[in-house]
Amino acid sequence: MIKYYRSVIGFVAVLLCLAVLAFFGIMLVRDERNDRLLWEEVMYVRVALEEHQQAHEGIYPSDERVLNRGEMGTNDFNARYTYRMLPLGCAYECRDYEITFVLHTGTGRNPQGAYRATQEGIVRTGN
Repeated sequence: MIKYYRSVIGFVAVLLCLAVLAFFGIMLVRDERNDRLLWEEVMYVRVALEEHQQAHEGIYPSDERVLNRGEMGTNDFNARYTYRMLPLGCAYECRDYEITFVLHTGTGRNPQGAYRATQEGIVRTGN
């Protein structure tokens, strides 16, 4: 009888281990997908900003006219970005911008960490 209970306990322990591994695997895949979607969204915003700049004599839109995910938090995966005009303190006729965001797990080519996007490109700024 004791052997039976040991084998049942062993079987349940193996099932629990597999369930935990599956859960964390699913979470990792979801986080990677969210980072990839965030990266793509930032790329789309950069394209839109460049189109606006070309159509408006080199001027980027003001902070209020750009969806700021950092404040609104409208995405369902807490991967936020913020947009602001540069130079800092510029209110109108600003000639540059900055988008900051964080990748939590990375996208494959882009490791996890903080990033900064400007008209010059996207650079990793920290862990």
